[in-house]
Amino acid sequence: MKKYLLIILSLIFIFVTGCSMGKMDNTPTKQVEKLLKAYQTKDDIVITQMNTTVDNDPTLTTDQKLKYKDILTRQYTDMNYKIKDEVINGDEATVTAQIEVYDYYKVVSEAENYLATNPTQFATSDGAYDNNMYLDYKFNQMDKATDKVTYTIDFKVKKIDKEWQVEDLSDIDREKIHGLYAY
Repeated sequence: MKKYLLIILSLIFIFVTGCSMGKMDNTPTKQVEKLLKAYQTKDDIVITQMNTTVDNDPTLTTDQKLKYKDILTRQYTDMNYKIKDEVINGDEATVTAQIEVYDYYKVVSEAENYLATNPTQFATSDGAYDNNMYLDYKFNQMDKATDKVTYTIDFKVKKIDKEWQVEDLSDIDREKIHGLYAY
């Protein structure tokens, strides 16, 4: 009889803690952490969105698309973050996070400056500007980036049907995650 009572109490404990753990994951902060971890772990949804965006860029060659995807994937994997604050106001919340990413904005700016001062480096044999030569150069520079930058993002989170959900990111917030935000 004691064995059965112990088993029943154990099952009740597992059920109660399992249910409360599910509620613990249903916070604005946990949902933002889940989103940021999806980037770090290269979640299928994140990679599908990245692939769609890059693949739909008609200015890039197939090799450039592959290179750019590698650059963004590295960015996601190496991103660090800290949750700084959570403010809940009814069914709306703001979660402030600080992220650290590769400073691709700086690299792109330096590549643009290099292009401006060395246009012949990106010219064909007949002297015409070749944008593909420049894009190859820019992506190679981005691939070598080691400097990092820190950005602050205020994630908007809403409670819908008793579940906290992160709202769609703004273009500025995406630029920050990609390290391309002009600071």
